[in-house]
Amino acid sequence: MKSTASSEGCKPAVARADFDPAYTFNDGDLVLRSVDGTNFRVHSIILKLGSSVFRDMLDIPTGAPNTAERTKRELAKGPIIASEPASVLRILLDILYPGARHVFNVDVIDSSDLLISLGLAARKYDMVSVIEGLCAFIVTRDAISHFHPVKLYGIAWDLGCTFEAIFLSAETLRYNLNTPEVFTFLKETNTEGVIKLQILHRRRKVLLLNALHEMSGEPPYAPDVSDVVVPDHPLNTSINFSANYCADPRTYYEDLSKSRLAWITLKYEISKSMDEQTDGLPLTEFGGEFYAKSRFADIESLVGLDVLSKEIARLLDMLPRHIDI
Repeated sequence: MKSTASSEGCKPAVARADFDPAYTFNDGDLVLRSVDGTNFRVHSIILKLGSSVFRDMLDIPTGAPNTAERTKRELAKGPIIASEPASVLRILLDILYPGARHVFNVDVIDSSDLLISLGLAARKYDMVSVIEGLCAFIVTRDAISHFHPVKLYGIAWDLGCTFEAIFLSAETLRYNLNTPEVFTFLKETNTEGVIKLQILHRRRKVLLLNALHEMSGEPPYAPDVSDVVVPDHPLNTSINFSANYCADPRTYYEDLSKSRLAWITLKYEISKSMDEQTDGLPLTEFGGEFYAKSRFADIESLVGLDVLSKEIARLLDMLPRHIDI
């Protein structure tokens, strides 16, 4: 039972088979019917307070009959047929009614389809409190661990949750945007949101690789980075071994020493790793799987791998972590 009112009239009546047992109020003056046939006998004032769409639909002109008479007339009109299923209407009412159960948890909103349907309905009926609640819910640790962060990022864009979209963009850095699963999420995401997320992921990779090229005195990985450089976010490396590394463009492809080949291989592997996990975490763990490959051993004549991994970790901390709005 969800009503906390002391009035007998505000208590749910004995529910008939086609009525939701929690929303069959004795003094309810309006019946909502879900697309799958469940009726909700509720109070129009609750819907009007929570939804501008219902307020415009249900506003009574001056000189209307008293409350009892108005209730009879509204009920005589028959139910308002909604296009949402009972599972969605029930949660919307849970949010709108004072003293209702707490619904913003993954036990209640347990699927992305239900979450999306709630967002669509909240926007359709202009239910500001529902939208605000969903925006707060999608950035909770429970939601992020239960749903894919890229999916939540797209939902944030759909709901107009700007700050939540910025927050969730950082959570996407653990994922490769080019996998089939993530691609299905991006197809459903606002175009502007997709572009901003792709720029963020590319920005981190390009700026890191440019810094690595700077270490050896090579030309930038991406000379034209006008779409990725953040003016107030300089990325300068403290390592420079260009004196021990042939970076003369005339002999660039001729001087294939072991150390040079190892450095080229390492940068290629870092580029792949940044595509697969843009937060770069595997690159910061010296002694971990990434640096365990023996083919990197020849880099030691240029720079120690332990020193390099620490510098990469420092550079990663300097990289942008959120989309720009």
